[in-house]
Amino acid sequence: MSETGAYQLARGAQQLASGATLDFYLLGVMDQDDKSAFADTSKLFHWHKANEANYTGLKPASKIALYHSHAVVPGHGAGGYARRPASGQYAEASFRGAYRALVEARLPFDLVVDEIVVGRDGAKVLGQYDALVLPNVTCMSDAEAKAIDARVKAGGVLLATGETGLYDEKGAPRDKPALASLPIIGKPMARQNMKGAYFRVAPGELPIGDVKLLMMDHAYYVAEAKADAETILTLLPPQRFGPPELCFPDYESEMPGAIIGAHGKGRAIYVPWHADALYYRDSLPHTRTFLTDLVVRNIPAAPVKVEGLGSLEVTVQSQPKAGKLLVHLINYGGQRNNLYEDAPPLHGIRLGVKDVTGSGTALVAGNTVAPEGKADKQGYLWYALPPVAAFEAIQFTAQ
Repeated sequence: MSETGAYQLARGAQQLASGATLDFYLLGVMDQDDKSAFADTSKLFHWHKANEANYTGLKPASKIALYHSHAVVPGHGAGGYARRPASGQYAEASFRGAYRALVEARLPFDLVVDEIVVGRDGAKVLGQYDALVLPNVTCMSDAEAKAIDARVKAGGVLLATGETGLYDEKGAPRDKPALASLPIIGKPMARQNMKGAYFRVAPGELPIGDVKLLMMDHAYYVAEAKADAETILTLLPPQRFGPPELCFPDYESEMPGAIIGAHGKGRAIYVPWHADALYYRDSLPHTRTFLTDLVVRNIPAAPVKVEGLGSLEVTVQSQPKAGKLLVHLINYGGQRNNLYEDAPPLHGIRLGVKDVTGSGTALVAGNTVAPEGKADKQGYLWYALPPVAAFEAIQFTAQ
């Protein structure tokens, strides 16, 4: 039995948007009893053939990297020591939560894999990115830590959560964090069973309006901040919960929700709780904003920005030899849990792009999109896009 054609379109759009090889996998021969996905899949492959030149020689142009560790995320690679650390039960949820937070905040990002970081070109790869996100990357070798610290010292921004770097590459506990760039002294102490705890949000600490609390759960890692570090949010330890007339905050603490410090020319941010895993579990938008704002407030503006309603993923790649920039928008409006149906076209989408000139070409719609005016104060040229169905790919001339 076949997956739906809409599923194959979404999957293929993800592949194209990430610079991967387009493929269609099925068991047996092409003469299937269920060919319901063939029409959409064939249409996508023919479109890709016609636009093959636009996908030749692409290079990542995102400025955020999400760290993928074969030793941490279970089921991948030869390692898989995720279950040894105390927080191993949150390993996959942390990665998926960080992934979802970046996608749903419409921040273009790439994956950086552990063996690449310690390879011959590791420094060059990390040097492409303004920010590196480590979602509870518990197991970390000395070589990984050295490469990451060097990138931060050279001017990068690091966001690390939970027990990142508190174990070696095989899950044995360390006496102190592997990462010298973290803005903490010594090894954090885990405080388990934090159900009923919150973070107090002071005015101006997060762009979430008049919201004064963030929910937390799982563990909290008590850490001593370095002398020159700054903190945001304050922990309300587990409180009574139940009927509101009987339950209210009756004691607070000075323990932070995030610690931010300098390391060389860069900055490192330590989140001493599993905000990423909680976002994957609960999907509270303010938790997503907490994570993504810590990144974007510390790096230059993203190369692209999207405005308008709809469930969209955005990626950006450069084509250096052709002097082009390629932006993808993937429409997830047809997805509900594990059901994929045709995505309703999204109207009224505006795209802001930096470091491009003139009009762009919407390759799927076949339209030219002209800039609405001059670049704004952040350097974005804005374009009104045609309706975005399963996906759209917009090509620009780079400055």
